[in-house]
Amino acid sequence: FFLSTMLRAAIVTCFLVCALASPIALPLDGTVLTSSIHFNEYIYYFFNSTSSGDVTITTTVTDGSDIGVWTWVGTGYNPVDGKSDWDMGAIRSYPSELTVANIAPGQLYYVGVQGIGQSESYSISASRFDRPWDPPTTIEINDMPYDAASSATQYTDFNFTAIDNSNYTVQVLVTNGHSTVYLMASRAPTLPRRGTLTPWSMHTTVHGQWESLSCNYLRKGMTLNFSVESSSEVTFRVRVTNMQADSLPSAT
Repeated sequence: FFLSTMLRAAIVTCFLVCALASPIALPLDGTVLTSSIHFNEYIYYFFNSTSSGDVTITTTVTDGSDIGVWTWVGTGYNPVDGKSDWDMGAIRSYPSELTVANIAPGQLYYVGVQGIGQSESYSISASRFDRPWDPPTTIEINDMPYDAASSATQYTDFNFTAIDNSNYTVQVLVTNGHSTVYLMASRAPTLPRRGTLTPWSMHTTVHGQWESLSCNYLRKGMTLNFSVESSSEVTFRVRVTNMQADSLPSAT
């Protein structure tokens, strides 16, 4: 009985250790890593760049079923199905090339590969393309709308600073393109992303009219970052107003 109890404990311990295996370092120089994975299993990687730029993650199914794998990316956390900042699927003969644009120097990113088919072999690599980091664009409160564009699955970041103790409204107007558009906000210095818990968020498929996100009970001097992300390329306008505004700027 004592030996069988020890054996069961050893099996449980082994299971927990395997389930919580440490993420694998993913080089940013294009080095190809290979592995195999089963249905609904996750294998995690991470990267951390000391300089800014864009990182393209290429996942290729090399053997197995035709269903493939799914790649998820999280900013500072292990992403899963339904909780990620970026994602893309790959099947045999159709690799995924997922770009994480405008990476923040020193920020840790986690990449999860999920098995969709019963058993898959795959390769994964990441390459960084250097460019200066784009900080959030500052939007003046009660000013004219700001015109911007968003690439597919990428984030366009903005911020504003509360001018008094008040309730504020962040608005987005999609002017061109058809996509699900996400608008989310969080207190600085956090940049809001879809997979992170943000105090304020919304999404819309309505185009041609202003959609509003209420950010209430802000204190004077508080800075909020807000981001727009879409499933495909769109152009849009944003503006920020507060309750003290006598009138809103024209949308045209």
